[in-house]
Amino acid sequence: MKIKKTLLILLCLLMVVSMAACSPSSDQSETPASKAETAKNTGLSDGTYTASSKGHNGDVNVTVLISNGKVEQVQIGEHNETEGIYETPVERIPKAIVEHQSIAIDAVSGATYTSKAILDAVSQCIQQAGGKIEDFSTPVEKSSNAVEEYEADVVVIGAGGSGSASAVAAHQKGAKVIVIEKSANVGGSAALSGGMAAVNSSLQIADPETTFTPSEWLADWLKQQNYMVSAPMIYKFISESGRTVDWLLENGMEMDFVAHHQEALVDSPFRTYHAWAGEGFAASMAKMLSKLSENNGQLMTETTATQLIMEDGKIAGVRAEKSDGTLVIIKSPAVILATGGYGASEEQIMEVLGFKTNGINTGTQTGDGISMAIAVGAATEGYSNVEFHGAHSAFDLIEDLPNGGSSLNHMAINAAGLWVNVDGYRFTNEDICYDSSYIGNVVAKQGDHYYVLVDQNFIDTLSDTGATGLGITKDGASFGVDGARHDVAWTTLKEEIEAGLENGVTVKADTLEDLAIQAGINVNNLIDTVKTYNEYCRAGTDHMFSKEEQFMVPVVDGPYYLIMGRTTQLCSLGGVKITTDMEVVDTNNQVIPGLYSAGVDCSGSMYNNAYVSYEGVTMGWVMTSGRLAGENAGEYVKQ
Repeated sequence: MKIKKTLLILLCLLMVVSMAACSPSSDQSETPASKAETAKNTGLSDGTYTASSKGHNGDVNVTVLISNGKVEQVQIGEHNETEGIYETPVERIPKAIVEHQSIAIDAVSGATYTSKAILDAVSQCIQQAGGKIEDFSTPVEKSSNAVEEYEADVVVIGAGGSGSASAVAAHQKGAKVIVIEKSANVGGSAALSGGMAAVNSSLQIADPETTFTPSEWLADWLKQQNYMVSAPMIYKFISESGRTVDWLLENGMEMDFVAHHQEALVDSPFRTYHAWAGEGFAASMAKMLSKLSENNGQLMTETTATQLIMEDGKIAGVRAEKSDGTLVIIKSPAVILATGGYGASEEQIMEVLGFKTNGINTGTQTGDGISMAIAVGAATEGYSNVEFHGAHSAFDLIEDLPNGGSSLNHMAINAAGLWVNVDGYRFTNEDICYDSSYIGNVVAKQGDHYYVLVDQNFIDTLSDTGATGLGITKDGASFGVDGARHDVAWTTLKEEIEAGLENGVTVKADTLEDLAIQAGINVNNLIDTVKTYNEYCRAGTDHMFSKEEQFMVPVVDGPYYLIMGRTTQLCSLGGVKITTDMEVVDTNNQVIPGLYSAGVDCSGSMYNNAYVSYEGVTMGWVMTSGRLAGENAGEYVKQ
């Protein structure tokens, strides 16, 4: 009996072990059958696939590993995206795609171009693997309904140049500062800048060639703007700008005084330009902001401010929302609006200008601060002012062309071409292209677009030998990219022109009449314009605009070409009305207690209807107004 009982126990144990071995564990991988079923459902063939898509600065290369019918890995390869902006989407989006098996992932705010490039390249890889995009487009919904509440002495909305300066200055006044930034990174459009304007900084004072005074700069500024500006506001900036540079230097920012950046302004007595150096603007500002925790402050990224809180006619805080849907309520007696204007909002740009522009920004500058201020009764000033800066071809029409339409960008500012508007008239001296503010203004006056008119010989010569073959010894203008070398052939020009014919960014015809008809240009005016221009070229003298002789290239034999150009803007300049202490005022010109603004949310009083011809003024105002707003808000909360 004892032996039988022992055998029975052993048999039971064997059965348990056998059953355990046959049962799938919680971490066991899929069976071959289930793997096959997954692959069948998704339609994806296993393998490694590569694709690229255009980001902000060129192609972003992506490699996708498909295993068992799933996206197992997304790797980002070579790219030239902007440092300080690309890191978050490169890290986050591949992980999200793998986790959710979806490309319906929200772009990282402030890094939209990079985000979309990654998502588009992964889409291409999925299609290469035999998958259908709609099977990988399940939206990833926000997961949080939580509410978070905070208290601060000062809230700064925006961590671009002006917001960062405001936060650091308020912190140095002893304030507990909370910064709300809608993107994943600090720096904003300021991170794309090269430097700032200032007078009487320690760096500039050490330069023996700089002799102008603040009052001389103010006098010239007023003349440029026909006195339709606020002299007190401009002088506030000018007189405080040098102190801002020295303050930045004291806080770890590396800068060099270079006087001028553009060749067109080399002879100007107003030697104002201070260039960022060392690790760059965004990295330096991030280090400064890291010190906010010393006063129990903090930086909240990917958090969008939605509403100002008012109590008894005074600022009492801010409502905001995190990217996951969490509601944030911050109680604070002082708020600084520094959201970068509305230059990234195509709708608002169209509303105030009535025509399209090329915008250079990070995509987050959608007028949030201005809108929130208006909602609590703030007045506006110079709202329709925009900083036109250079010109390019039409960004929206060239982005999918070969090489990103880079040669067409150069053609749109080619001094040797004949520039005409849609009325068929020549409207400027084409070598104005070497001054960014002047060219931006003059082509903005033409509306949505203008054209550069050249003939077949012009295109052939540029393609074969470069501008040297046309008798030109000067390199092309440069706005954001290197200018075209005069002695280097434009090897991709013809390919880009042919591709551009499809969407109208380029036009080609055997006769001037047909060319004008295709482009919607007044036929008679265009023919007369070409005739007159050619007479000037033969005479060697531009009797209308005095263009430099080396750029006087006639338009002779067809086929003829038109290359579309468009003004480029960096930001809006107008917004809320402020005092010289950066306090926001209401429609009765009374200060709204506790509400401040800085940067291009509030620079409308400094310009008439066009930007000034000094280098770095916008960034100079951004940093100086930011410092002043932070200092003043820091003092206000002590009362």
